[in-house]
Amino acid sequence: MRSNSDFHRSKKNTPLFKFLVVLCCCFSEVCLAQDMRFDHFGVEQGLSQGNAAAAYQDRYGFIWIGTEDGLNLYDGYSFTVFRNDPRDSTSISNNNVKWITQDQSGNIWLATLGGLNMYDRNKNQFTRFLYDSLDANSLTSNEVTFVFFDSKKRLWVSTGAGLNLYDSAINGFKHFLPVAGQPNRIAGKIVRHVLEDHQHRLWVATDGGVSMLNSDENTFTTYAHDPTNPRSLSSNNLISLYEDQSNSLWVGTFDTGLNKLNPQDGTVTRYQHNPADPTSLGNNYIYAIAQDASGALWLATDGALAKMNANGTFTNYRKVEGDETTLSSNIITGIYFDNDQRMWASTRFGGINVYDKGKFGFPHIRHLNHDPYSIANNTVTNYVEDQQGQLYISMDGGGINRLDRETGRYLAVAKGLFSNDKVLAIEFDNNGELWAGNWADGLHRFDPKTNKTRHYLHDPSNPRSLSDNNIFDLLKDNDGNIWIATYGRGLNRYNTATDDFTRYVNDPSNPQSIPASPLGFLYQDRQGMIWIATERNGLIIMDPRTETFQFIRATGKPGGLSSNAIFVIFEDSKNRVWIGTDGGGLNRYDRKTKTFEAYRTHDGLPNDAVVGILEDGQQQLWLSTNKGLSRFNPEKKTFKNFTVSDGLQGNQFTRWSFYKTTRGELIFGGTNGFNMFDPSAIKGNEKKPPVYITDFRLFNKPVPIGEKEILKQHILFTKDIRLSYEENIFSFEFTALNYRQPEKNRYQYIMEGFQDEWIDAGNERKVSYTNLSPGEYTFRVRASNNDGVWNEEGASIHITIVPPFWKTWWFNTLLVVSIVGGAIWLFRYQRRKAKRQQAELKAIIEEQTSEVKKQNAEIIKKAEQEKIQAWISEGIAHISDVISKQKGSLNEFSHEVLKALLKYVRAQQGVMTVVNREDPSDEHLEVLATYGVNREHKKHERIEIGAGLIGASYKDGERKIVTNIPTDYLKITSGLGEATPARLLLLPLRTDDGDILGVVEIAFLTEITATVTEFLDKVSSVIALNIHAVNLSHKTTLLLQQAKEQTEELRAQEEEMRQNMEELEATQEEFRRREFEFQKRIEQLEEALRRKE
Repeated sequence: MRSNSDFHRSKKNTPLFKFLVVLCCCFSEVCLAQDMRFDHFGVEQGLSQGNAAAAYQDRYGFIWIGTEDGLNLYDGYSFTVFRNDPRDSTSISNNNVKWITQDQSGNIWLATLGGLNMYDRNKNQFTRFLYDSLDANSLTSNEVTFVFFDSKKRLWVSTGAGLNLYDSAINGFKHFLPVAGQPNRIAGKIVRHVLEDHQHRLWVATDGGVSMLNSDENTFTTYAHDPTNPRSLSSNNLISLYEDQSNSLWVGTFDTGLNKLNPQDGTVTRYQHNPADPTSLGNNYIYAIAQDASGALWLATDGALAKMNANGTFTNYRKVEGDETTLSSNIITGIYFDNDQRMWASTRFGGINVYDKGKFGFPHIRHLNHDPYSIANNTVTNYVEDQQGQLYISMDGGGINRLDRETGRYLAVAKGLFSNDKVLAIEFDNNGELWAGNWADGLHRFDPKTNKTRHYLHDPSNPRSLSDNNIFDLLKDNDGNIWIATYGRGLNRYNTATDDFTRYVNDPSNPQSIPASPLGFLYQDRQGMIWIATERNGLIIMDPRTETFQFIRATGKPGGLSSNAIFVIFEDSKNRVWIGTDGGGLNRYDRKTKTFEAYRTHDGLPNDAVVGILEDGQQQLWLSTNKGLSRFNPEKKTFKNFTVSDGLQGNQFTRWSFYKTTRGELIFGGTNGFNMFDPSAIKGNEKKPPVYITDFRLFNKPVPIGEKEILKQHILFTKDIRLSYEENIFSFEFTALNYRQPEKNRYQYIMEGFQDEWIDAGNERKVSYTNLSPGEYTFRVRASNNDGVWNEEGASIHITIVPPFWKTWWFNTLLVVSIVGGAIWLFRYQRRKAKRQQAELKAIIEEQTSEVKKQNAEIIKKAEQEKIQAWISEGIAHISDVISKQKGSLNEFSHEVLKALLKYVRAQQGVMTVVNREDPSDEHLEVLATYGVNREHKKHERIEIGAGLIGASYKDGERKIVTNIPTDYLKITSGLGEATPARLLLLPLRTDDGDILGVVEIAFLTEITATVTEFLDKVSSVIALNIHAVNLSHKTTLLLQQAKEQTEELRAQEEEMRQNMEELEATQEEFRRREFEFQKRIEQLEEALRRKE
């Protein structure tokens, strides 16, 4: 009999064996090649068209994508599409964009099949460079295939009809074309790529080979295909060029694969596709060549995305039907690595595919229909390792698989030996036998050595049999015992010696027995206690030595368990016990105080259903929930949450499906397979995202760019905006250029001058402002990336809202100057009048003095009169001086004038009243000032016209002196006593034109002299004139205020009139409708009458 080794040797050369080898290699290639996960951007995501040719990241971080139907600008959220508009000469000349690059000024240059284009973002305009048969310095063809700026900042343009170099001296292009019989000319007419190497030599890929521009910058050295020389180029029909980090020159051909050219001797190493070798180049059509930061060479081919390995083989990445994380198309037309080494792969029919190595930190293992060595089922329930560290996986409906670490294959275990494949729990015993708990099929014990199994089922007639056929969980305790948790019939312990079970079930007569509730999870702590999770009866702690139970249930009180529905129990490296609940979040149990501390969604937990808990090497807890994974720092009490967008198998995880391998890997599973990862490899995104304001809209309409427009340049570069007071409804859009999970970016903004605090906008990228008052404002926005790293500086723009002219500083200044000027004029008028009166008095005195000289008898009398008049004049001047110093209200004016007047005439008490004519129908006097009067309540007292002494004096317009004053009318008091005044004088305040503006009542203890009376008569007009001036100033102020209010009221009335008109139109429409219905009803009635007749 042949041994197994003999059998293998005899089969090596058979066709079947070779087929199996190739088949295994293919499966191996597929397994290895699917470690890359791609995001797809096609028409459904907003890309203008699915045939993409090029991608480029500009200096600001935006991504530009060229397709056959337009140019696309991507900001991480949406695409702005630029297409040709036949009506607009500043639009792009052609929609088929083949290449994109940028010059030193930030302008975007585009190779299209309808000419060369330069996009000026400042002006939002394209400048076209086209072939013109009448212009010898124009492009040689509108079929532009490539645009390149060399180290001298010269512009090279490759076309379907030669190479072009822009010459500023002629404002046109110098042409390089092949010439028959002249080998030192460019090799071919169709030019597809231009490259400058590390020695600043220019290389050109053509349809006639690769040409190197010589130092004379006019002739070329060409490397071409030689059918007799296998070390020559494999083809002359070239597509792409690339110089790698080691200065090797790579040439991509149209039909014969990849060439590595040695410029020193012209020899070539060829790499071509071999259908029989899955590790060969994926296809011979090489669209593009690129190299990542690690030095790996990548090739865009017509059949795969190919990565060149160090040994010269290739790993080919292709589309896998049914797997949305693979490429969307096998025709790769371009490869571009952005500033963060993110790969943008252009495809034909599949749009753009993006590979971000740092995005999907969680390798995803799932069932793949095309791979017989993937896991058998995606509903993964449990994991365990054997003594050799081999990982076993159980599945609800897929049985058990074992991972072959060397090949990455998942192999079936005990296949066909179980009566059903719904395995919920697995565990190895100390003998190396695998125990499997099934749903509705009891317990299996499988011996991997003999490939035999023993089946244990519930036997109602045998109390030592398994208590239930529905197994939820298995536990091997520290003594090697196997414990079994069942769905509804308690706990079982397997007895090795007797091959039977000890049951711990509910006894209604014993409150210390296990409750009749499904037991969902078993865990043994370092003290040897077994913790049991129930579905509705809280926690059970069992002492296996005494077989006694302790029960912990939720009470709803502070410090208690947050829920009676328990999923998982875990003891960390610091002996802290953690409990995951269904709806109650995460609980930490304090053994000393026997209390719980709960962590819920409001603390940062993604979901209150915690189904799995593991601890990594950094003593952080990993929690699986119904809304993704969470990494919890118990010391800082902080959560870092991960979702399906991070590469998780899904956001919903299942209980029991978590495990930590002996290698330190963490495993969490759900209904779409599982994630197995190294927690130390999960790195955050530490890059601050650049923040830009990308759009400005006025009244929700785009704002054009132009010299006479609000925006003089693109909003991206605008620092100041000036608006009128009517242009106060506007909005901003902004973005943070973080292409890794941009949906997790967060934004905050503030309008300084209007808002005092930053507004948390979440992931909203637009803000609107309405009815901002005229003034100066600064809008600021800042943002964080997907991992919460903030760009605090952000972006800002200054906004000036110009006020209407009546609110401008110059208008207010003119108004103030006018009022002050009027006051000054009034004051000067009063002074001139006083001086005129003084001059008149002086003339009288001089005349009287001359009379005295003539009449000696009248000298004494004349002198006395002069003294009296001087006193009167001084009094008037004094009162005028007091008046000139008053700048306040009429009340203040009245008080100061009354006080000065009474002191000058040596009166003891007085009251000043002023007429109130605001309502012509209600003219009355008001007491504005008192002096020496004990009754403060008399201030602002109303006095009717003709009522009392004051009212009568005002009405008659005559000065009155009252002598017989009743003793109870008025008392003049002092510190020494009180007395009744001897005389009362009522003095009307009359202007020069006879208008009476008030009455002054003065009380004297002595007789009133004629001199005092004369003085009071004269000074009354001065006082009246100034009361008139104060009233005039007050009215002016009121008029200005009324004018302002009337303006606002007029605006409100206009709005009300507009609404009334709308209501009137609606009423008229309703009337017409009813009239129509009424007319129709009449016609129906008439028709009915006619039929009746």
